[in-house]
Amino acid sequence: MPSMLPLGAAFLGGALMTASLVPTEPQNPMQDPGPEHALLERFEGKFHSRIEIVGGPNGKPFVVQGTSEAELILGGRFVLSRGMEGEGEDAKETLTLLGYDRKMERYTFLSVNSQDTAMTWMSGTADDEGTISFETLGKEVGVTMEWIDEDHYLTGVTLPAGGPLKLAEVLSERQPDEAKGESHDEDGEER
Repeated sequence: MPSMLPLGAAFLGGALMTASLVPTEPQNPMQDPGPEHALLERFEGKFHSRIEIVGGPNGKPFVVQGTSEAELILGGRFVLSRGMEGEGEDAKETLTLLGYDRKMERYTFLSVNSQDTAMTWMSGTADDEGTISFETLGKEVGVTMEWIDEDHYLTGVTLPAGGPLKLAEVLSERQPDEAKGESHDEDGEER
């Protein structure tokens, strides 16, 4: 019968190595959410969106409707948004991750969708009013997320980043939280 000693020693060595990876001192404060993460909290919730694509198949603008639901994840470090836009065969599902990298001192944006195999990664900065301006690494595409009020924000997509050629504009409106019993009249006023 083969000896179990080598297997036991390997298991014990792996357990000791794993235990050494567990921090015994407080973590680096740069790993914790900072004051910049408060801006991310605004994006949490359910939204209805009106998406205007400027250059459609025939060069004509067209509008699609969309919905999304976003939640803070990983201890408030990121906002994960799951969205759906369009209908039928043209419907597109999107996952977007917003964050703030305290080491880079930049907001981060990662997006994937059901109509592409590429990931879109951007980084950017926010101004004093809370507008975040992102751009891709090569500055080919820019995205600006600007809050109009507490329940509406406007997202613009331009080519090249920040340039004059607008590709799309998205108006997102926060939906009432049914769990809190909020209801609104036709003008959007809370009752």
